[in-house]
Amino acid sequence: MYCSSRCNYWILLLLCFIINKSYSQEVIGDRPFETRAASEIRIQGDLVLIGNAITGLSSNPNGNNNTPGNNNGQTVSYIDVDGFVDENSDGIDDTFSSSSATFMSNTGCSRIVYAGLYWSATYYIEKNNNSPVTQNLPLPDPRPDFRSVKLRTPGGATYLDVPIAVDRGVIYDGYRNSATNLNDRAAKDIPYVCYADVTDILTGLANPEGEYTIANIRSATGLSSPGISSGWTMVVIYEDPTETEKFISSRDGFRQIASGNGGATETFLYDNFQTLPAPLPVNARFGVAALEGDTNITGDGLAINAEPLGGFPIPLSVDPVNTPTNFFNSSISVDGNYNMARNPASENTLGFDIDIFNIPNTGNSIIGNDQTQVEFTASTSGDSYSVFLSTFSIEIIEPELAVFKRVLDINAVDITGGGVNLGDQLFYELTVENQGNEDIINASILDILPANVDFVGGTITTPAGVTAVIDPTGREITFTFDDSVLERFDGPINIRFGVEVVASCADLRDACSNEIENIARSTYTGLISGTTNSGEDSVLDQDVCQFDITGASNFLIDLDSCDGNFNAFLCTGTLDLTAGGGFPTYVWTDLGTGMVIGNSQTLTVSSGGVYRVDKT
Repeated sequence: MYCSSRCNYWILLLLCFIINKSYSQEVIGDRPFETRAASEIRIQGDLVLIGNAITGLSSNPNGNNNTPGNNNGQTVSYIDVDGFVDENSDGIDDTFSSSSATFMSNTGCSRIVYAGLYWSATYYIEKNNNSPVTQNLPLPDPRPDFRSVKLRTPGGATYLDVPIAVDRGVIYDGYRNSATNLNDRAAKDIPYVCYADVTDILTGLANPEGEYTIANIRSATGLSSPGISSGWTMVVIYEDPTETEKFISSRDGFRQIASGNGGATETFLYDNFQTLPAPLPVNARFGVAALEGDTNITGDGLAINAEPLGGFPIPLSVDPVNTPTNFFNSSISVDGNYNMARNPASENTLGFDIDIFNIPNTGNSIIGNDQTQVEFTASTSGDSYSVFLSTFSIEIIEPELAVFKRVLDINAVDITGGGVNLGDQLFYELTVENQGNEDIINASILDILPANVDFVGGTITTPAGVTAVIDPTGREITFTFDDSVLERFDGPINIRFGVEVVASCADLRDACSNEIENIARSTYTGLISGTTNSGEDSVLDQDVCQFDITGASNFLIDLDSCDGNFNAFLCTGTLDLTAGGGFPTYVWTDLGTGMVIGNSQTLTVSSGGVYRVDKT
């Protein structure tokens, strides 16, 4: 069989990955990778990785380092791009290290749903013959605390203190006898990785897009031998209705992947999803962050295994930055290009890697239709590095039924939130639309009327394929939909029915009863995914970014004509006087005697008189 030199090249690569999987090496520096519950989500939106190094060449640490040299043998100092920061007005610089990176979404319609901040470094304090001491280190750990950093948000004038998370805040600490390294010997280069959930900080911003600066990350400095690497990365998951539906997940842990004796590997398995059905293209992205990947030391790589798992891993490359034989190479990149939205914007980040990219999947050659899991493998036959974060996003099928509910007056004018009078006739209007990426089946909407309105018979109008059923009490209406009317790309359909506000003040049935609120609830299933969404609330509308404007379709009754006095007639026996419901406290007083005679919603009387009820 004829085989070109290119073919031989790929065979060698695959053989290399097989060898890496066949041997193991005991390495101090492992923490199993786990998923943060908040970082695994199905959403219309995407995932972004930003970050930067925190140490640079001592000759110009704040400058862009575009030289190709490894970090080994270099002399490094803290990057500190924010200048002199004196937030306490005490004449002392409050930051000793700082670097920045910029977050931008694709459309300007992003809404943050999750943000996780990681900071990591090799952090030794002693050397012996140009190498860090890893045995007989003093206890307790004398190094300055690395478990808190500072964060400055876009446009912010001051820093926020960011402590580690309560759960797995210190993902790994390589110091001897630490909670994550029970060995009496420290891990190579004595690395650490910390995590903080900063979602609340980002969601609290009027505009989360812009430059983020992280300060006071601790790292080793000085002569980088065998290697100093350090930096931070932030995982941002955002919702954007203009994006496609995706399964997004991120995992964190710590794995030293070392050369020698066959090296080591780390596998990242992602499941709990299903890719798009044939013949649709399958689009996916992967992101990874690591310490100590060298620019000029080759042999390290990242591969993907699609179903069926266990076959030949396919090496990944995102040229020109990340090559198949030197993927972890001291770069911060997006889709094969250096991420320049940073300060400093070094191409060589001295052993710190953050890379995110589209998986090359032309013709669904790697990830196929209807696939439910994907596996990635990081390995080496030359370089030594440590992976602490991986992220994955992939387009999926997900049903989405939009139900908008408004209030109209008798002339079909929208009066949602406006005022009405006792006895007015109104219309509720439901607009229903399939906004997902699959057909919807078994759909229904339940509308329970609020207390102070009554259904008006003969007023329901529905399009073909929609059936309305009114329960015997006349208080609940169920609309069922034929599967043919909610197919993908079908336009919106409208349903309308009439109600009448109670005729008098005496007829009011509920506390705070001048405000009439109503929400319809839908249940439906996706034809392809089989996903069922139950009890989803209707919304008022959508904004220009197609985000839901939530709330009940309400209106206010004008009660100015109500004086609170009502007549009732007692002929023989007894009579029940019932106050409006919804109050926790009732006090009935006989105004003839001035005595309190009841404390429940209903008072039974047997003689005429004037009775007052106080409802609290």
